[in-house]
Amino acid sequence: NNVEEIKKIVTPYNIPLIINSIEEVFSISIDDKSNVSDILSIKSNGRYLNCDNRKELIITSDNNIDNKTAIKELFDSTPLLADKECLLNNLRLVLLNYIAKKSNYPVLCLGDSSTKTAIDVISYTCKGRGSSLPLDTGSESEIIDGVVMIKPGKTLLKPEFIQYNKYFGLSAISDKEISATDISKSIDLISAGFIDDLQKNFPSTVTTVVSTANKLSMDKDNYSQYQCSLCLCPIRKDSEKWYASKSITEIKDINDYNYDHTEVYQHIQPYYKYLCFNCQILMDSFKPQDNQILYLPSYVANKINQYQSTSS
Repeated sequence: NNVEEIKKIVTPYNIPLIINSIEEVFSISIDDKSNVSDILSIKSNGRYLNCDNRKELIITSDNNIDNKTAIKELFDSTPLLADKECLLNNLRLVLLNYIAKKSNYPVLCLGDSSTKTAIDVISYTCKGRGSSLPLDTGSESEIIDGVVMIKPGKTLLKPEFIQYNKYFGLSAISDKEISATDISKSIDLISAGFIDDLQKNFPSTVTTVVSTANKLSMDKDNYSQYQCSLCLCPIRKDSEKWYASKSITEIKDINDYNYDHTEVYQHIQPYYKYLCFNCQILMDSFKPQDNQILYLPSYVANKINQYQSTSS
């Protein structure tokens, strides 16, 4: 909706403007060896429909997928706004990095302020991305070889950004108004309200949260084997065991001595070991209709195939 407004802002400066639709992420190749016809499909498994809506994940080869339809159906099958936001953020960041690499830009400059970083620290932790905070909120990071993401504005508060825009006469796109109902359904928006309220009464809140996040680091020995096949962040060894220890949804009868306590491990999808905890939960949120097949971008299947071939 903001494309034309962005063009009006950028055009006078005579600098390159690259605009891509989010559905293009379905046909990108992260490396030269990838096959863009490989696709990860998700469908309901009839045997499990009465058991936590179990799904089958299958890698197939298909050249006839319409990207626009595929991404619409994927978002339509994601009931919660918080999960839609998470999916959009993950796909958008991968696409931005891909475009930068394809366009021969070795540096991807993101406009995150310290206010946004503080919000991300809270919201990402709530979404199960706490282990990747050093990558997600750091000043410099990399998820695709050859492209370094930097955040030079991370030392500035959001109000400071706005003030500098006014000083230099720079146009900006205003935040859209959001209803209280939508805010209550969004982890990102609730986190933003939480940080904003604290900052008003305790002005050092944002600085303290960001400074604390800057002290975090990743254990390279435990996070060097795989990248998440969906969001491309490093994942911990045996990540599927994190999924098995997620919050329970029901309490089993402790007097049922025949209950198999390893049941949760038996139902873990084999591909989940190549996903971070956040993306495992995200995959669980997809709710395909009966006989409906959902698709994820081809780079996800390519990553899984790559890891399976090296581990076999």
